Amino acid sequence: MVFYIKKMRLILLIFVFLMFFSLQAAAATSVTEVEYVLFERSDGNMIIVDYQKALEQYDPPLKREPLKKALEEIEIALYNFRQVYVQTEDKVIDYSEAVNDGRTFNQAMAVTDYDVVLDLFELADLELYSTTGNIWAYRTPQPQEFPEGITVNVAWSVFARCWFVNVIVDPVEYDLTEVDSVRVMGKTAMRGSGDTINYWRARIYESDLPTGASEPQIDPSTVRILYSGSWLW
Repeated sequence: MVFYIKKMRLILLIFVFLMFFSLQAAAATSVTEVEYVLFERSDGNMIIVDYQKALEQYDPPLKREPLKKALEEIEIALYNFRQVYVQTEDKVIDYSEAVNDGRTFNQAMAVTDYDVVLDLFELADLELYSTTGNIWAYRTPQPQEFPEGITVNVAWSVFARCWFVNVIVDPVEYDLTEVDSVRVMGKTAMRGSGDTINYWRARIYESDLPTGASEPQIDPSTVRILYSGSWLW
């Protein structure tokens, strides 16, 4: 009985998702994907969710929690008249205002009344993300791009049979003596010396890649820098 109730609740949440975010052919000429959702929590903090990642992790019946948790949090925010912003591949809209006006997501996207010029990551206080095992947690929002002064490149070595990932820290932007550690895809990087004193290098093997990946995904979500005792992001 408990399993049945949980299953019905998940079906209801998926239905809500379809009502909120799917564009029907009659209402739009092209498919617009939701990329990020920023919502206000009860304590006033603004929480951002990578909606595409939540969808990618949704693989019934084994992996339900990422999408379910995101839907529940957005539902609670809307029900309590809190701010909800949606970023698509085209624009950012004030979705909570559209709901106040009794408009669907499709209707809000079809007009410019709810368009806003906002950087959702700058507004976000925390990011809701799924850890290993689909356990949800909060963290400092990760930038979409590496901040100024941090450069990363990747080179496949046919001899070593691995990828070498170089994380280069600009000594003008950062005090190199304050860089405590650099990690790439969970692996500690080796620091250079002499002319490469501002380089940190990690080696990534094919066995380190997620299932289905053909090369490393190197972005702020897989590279971390411990600086002066705190992670930069």
